[in-house]
Amino acid sequence: MRKLAKTLVVIIILLAVVAVAVAFLTAPMGKRYVNSHGEELIGRKVNIGDFRFNILTGNATLGNVTIYEKNGTDTFMEVDDLSLNFSLMKLITGDIHIDGIHIDDAKMNIVQRDTTYNYDDLVAYMSEGESSEYSIGKLRMSSIEIHYKDMSFPSVPFAYTIHDMQVKADDFTTSGKNHIYVSADLGNGGEVTVEYHGALADQNNIETKVELEDVNLADFSPLFIQMFGREIKGGELQMKSDIRIVDGEMQGTNKIIIDDVEVEKVKGLAFKPEFRSLPLKTCLYFITDRDGKCELDIPVSGNRHNPKFSYKRTLMRAFGRALGKAILGKKKAEDTAEEE
Repeated sequence: MRKLAKTLVVIIILLAVVAVAVAFLTAPMGKRYVNSHGEELIGRKVNIGDFRFNILTGNATLGNVTIYEKNGTDTFMEVDDLSLNFSLMKLITGDIHIDGIHIDDAKMNIVQRDTTYNYDDLVAYMSEGESSEYSIGKLRMSSIEIHYKDMSFPSVPFAYTIHDMQVKADDFTTSGKNHIYVSADLGNGGEVTVEYHGALADQNNIETKVELEDVNLADFSPLFIQMFGREIKGGELQMKSDIRIVDGEMQGTNKIIIDDVEVEKVKGLAFKPEFRSLPLKTCLYFITDRDGKCELDIPVSGNRHNPKFSYKRTLMRAFGRALGKAILGKKKAEDTAEEE
């Protein structure tokens, strides 16, 4: 979610650039230009279905916008409605400020392979222009749907859909520090909220708080198969994460509560899970209380400059290590009690 928050903002700025370009060239001619030269503007092929612009008020509306994948064929993002307000005279004088942007009803496809994503080129394209400062007075996104697929383990792919995402940020700038709020529906009653503090141009110093509530743990079963060789058949997850990166060094804390978890071993995998020797079912059972709850405090750390760094992978590894430590600690306490 931390990297996704930055990517959403990058895409918003790129869409704003498209809208402003159309306005400068006048609506009909500008739309045709963007549809033909989108790669020159944002690095990707773009198609705009509808565009309306009022030069007196500075209100612009884009409809049925499609941003394509790098291959120029597959769809990366679809936006039903994007509206923004800006001063054309200020833009002419070099003041790149958007009073407000609202994106409503959009779908985005995200694909991960190891530590690379299908939007890395967009982030890199935007980073090339970090010498120019953009600012947005009010940034809003509503009814956003994210289709995420992790193909790091092709034989056990992980796919997940985030529904009804809402994004809010005020006084946003590409050079200064920002405060971004994100909330979304995770299905089956689950919810996620994210608070992001940091500058788009400085990802070495940021803070992110993530809270997951009532999440269906079985939906994340492929991640457990990848790391432990065990399938999650049922259970509910609550988690609070506090992640800080200072000068590129990440330190994070995670408070996890798992209710009524059901685990089953998977046989015949085409790969060897990293924690395959850890008896996950037994470990969780051993530290589960009478109410069916399992609580874990999981610290994580890493360096974002490491090309192989992945927060998801780091968290799953820390989860495995925390289980082992929790079991050893409980067994030691029980042995001490027996001796007394």
